[in-house]
Amino acid sequence: MTERNDLTRRGRQDRTGGRGERKMEHTMDFAVSQTPDGFWCIEQDGVRSFLIEGLDNALLVDCCKGGPLAELCRGYTSRPVHLLLTHADPDHMGCADQFEYCMMHPAEYERWASRGGVMDRVLPVWEHEILDLSVNMQIGGYTFEVLHLPGHTPGSIALLERRRRFLIAGDSVQSDPVYLYGPGRNLEAYRASLLKLLAMEGGIDRIYCSHGDLVLRSDRLRPMYRFVDSVCRGRGPEPQALAGLPERVVCYERDGVRLLLERR
Repeated sequence: MTERNDLTRRGRQDRTGGRGERKMEHTMDFAVSQTPDGFWCIEQDGVRSFLIEGLDNALLVDCCKGGPLAELCRGYTSRPVHLLLTHADPDHMGCADQFEYCMMHPAEYERWASRGGVMDRVLPVWEHEILDLSVNMQIGGYTFEVLHLPGHTPGSIALLERRRRFLIAGDSVQSDPVYLYGPGRNLEAYRASLLKLLAMEGGIDRIYCSHGDLVLRSDRLRPMYRFVDSVCRGRGPEPQALAGLPERVVCYERDGVRLLLERR
């Protein structure tokens, strides 16, 4: 196994029919498409994982809810696949036992273990750690910086590609409602994480999301932060009950930003 900061990437065989367009492939219960930045999006029942191939290895970001995901990945890369979790919610760790180990932030260990995750198969990744997937010295690949973004969960992380100007955000940024109720969720920590991302807004063009829209623009960050800040200060809109949620949980919504919180 190569060091995590020396993961490398080879150029993929083109699956777009030579015309440059991205095609959606439905395989088993997964839908696979190529992102605008050239790596693979794997979608299953409303949640996404991302597969990024390297010269010697491939990086899988999250692992959906269940099903033969490792087998699917072997159809898109012949390289060993190393799993990284943006956080340890069930819809992001459902296939983790199909991989030799998984990487996550240590602040997520307790959540991982509480959901049946095996601790001796976990490796830590830390704030500002670099995961480098390069084609070679001449042709740039992907170089990811780990960002620790607590709030949705204590150990939530995102991957920032500074040169290509995109972010793989996990559940911290999305067009769907952000879940902030239940053990480990923290609204004030989430506000601080959005403020961290907002400071990087000028260096990000695209945000890849695990739910809702696949890609958001970085100008989504400012209204998200302002809204979360207003709710933290008790100045948000009146919350609304939603069918299908526990009675204690309500939805705060403004300008397309939605938060699911316990009644305050």
